Amino acid sequence: MCGRFSLFTVASVLAERFDIRVEGKLTPRYNIAPTQEIAVILNTAPHSLTMVKWGLIPTWAKDDSFKTINAKQETVAEKPMFKRLVNKKRCLILADGFYEWHHVGEKKIPYRAYFMDNVPFAMAGLYDHWVHEGVELITATIMTTAAAGKLADIHTRMPVILDQTSEKKWLSDVPYGELHLTNRTDLMLKEIPPLINSPRNEKKAVLG
Repeated sequence: MCGRFSLFTVASVLAERFDIRVEGKLTPRYNIAPTQEIAVILNTAPHSLTMVKWGLIPTWAKDDSFKTINAKQETVAEKPMFKRLVNKKRCLILADGFYEWHHVGEKKIPYRAYFMDNVPFAMAGLYDHWVHEGVELITATIMTTAAAGKLADIHTRMPVILDQTSEKKWLSDVPYGELHLTNRTDLMLKEIPPLINSPRNEKKAVLG
């Protein structure tokens, strides 16, 4: 799964990298946790950066306590919660690193997964609109797949990280069954301090 990630890349770099409009400044985030706001690009024109809640609430949910932070790529086209979204409500979730924990006996050792120079990347996501008693939310979930590369040594799952060609496909109207996505697995890994364990620790020090 993917349960924590970061995005401290400045707005101007994100705008250039993803060819989007970014209005205003972004607060650097070093320890983004579920239910918090995340930066995404929705498959709606024109493409721009949009802030949504992490933890997908399906339209049919009676309250906002029902949240799903991850969706398995292997079954996303079959699960009732996701199959209605895979063709119509796809998004890119922007990050510059994510965190996983390696279980060694009773210990959980945190690691940061990232690319050289902490360059930003896009994780495949799905989103939905939830409206209830006058409250409207856009929420999203991160699609995951089997871990590969160095990450496979410490965890079984990882986010679906798209290369730039696949990013464009994901935001297009090509049916999900016809998409041929390329997932990036050339991640770097670094053991980091246990500060990351608490979402309250939002300072740069969590990077180690």
